[in-house]
Amino acid sequence: MDALLKHVPEILKAVTDPFSLLALMVLVLGFIGYTIVRRSRTTSGGILPAPVVALAIVALSFLALAFNVLRVTALQNQATQNGIAERYNVQVIFHGKKIHLQPTTVPFQTSSGQLNVGCGETASTTVGWNLPTGARDANVSASWENADNIQGQTQQAVVSGNVATAFGTIRGRDREWLGNCPGGGHGQLVLKGTYVIDQGGPEEEVVLKSYQNLLPPGETVLVPIPLTTEVSLSSCEVTATNDSGRGKLTLTLQRNSDGQFITSDVHREGTLDLRAGIEDGSLKVELPPRS
Repeated sequence: MDALLKHVPEILKAVTDPFSLLALMVLVLGFIGYTIVRRSRTTSGGILPAPVVALAIVALSFLALAFNVLRVTALQNQATQNGIAERYNVQVIFHGKKIHLQPTTVPFQTSSGQLNVGCGETASTTVGWNLPTGARDANVSASWENADNIQGQTQQAVVSGNVATAFGTIRGRDREWLGNCPGGGHGQLVLKGTYVIDQGGPEEEVVLKSYQNLLPPGETVLVPIPLTTEVSLSSCEVTATNDSGRGKLTLTLQRNSDGQFITSDVHREGTLDLRAGIEDGSLKVELPPRS
């Protein structure tokens, strides 16, 4: 016992948390119980049998241990719940318009301009038309129009890839038997046709839910901007909520001369100092720090 008491100050210095304090209590109570049990072998009297007292002390020490474990577990659960409650539920939603394309037949016409020929002369020309990307089912034809004083003409129209081309030749009249020329011949080669292409029809409002997560205060996150040829983005909503409040930002989106998204207007709602903007082609969201 004297040897144990000599080390009491060092033992007390090691008590820095509830678990070490409980370990010290179990050690002391266990030593007392052990001493009582040992003495009970030579002691025959007493109000309570010594082994009963020793078992009661040990039982109380384990009961104290159980209560301390429950207390520490409850504190840890409470700290975890407080951490979760402090996190922000962040949600980013993009709004845009989807254009439903419809097949449309588009006519076109082009001319070579007036082509002149003298008596007995022959002249040829070509004229072309570039079809737009996505054009299909092209129908083309070639003809000579506003023609006069010509003896004959040929014409042909073809489509190669996205280019429609007309080829044509005209020949002037023969001279009269006296050698006179009745007048200069002329005409213009005209290329006509139609093609089918998908063009804009009715518009549909669409919502693209891009991001949702639980984030701690002061966190910064980059959300990629959804890029699709079917949807034209117009705005973005950023919301952040937790037990301390709610914040909402509505950003109007448009493209600059380089085709990059920029914000032209920002509307703020709620009590949280929420910040958002476009950075390096992504939406940068900054959450407020701990209050």
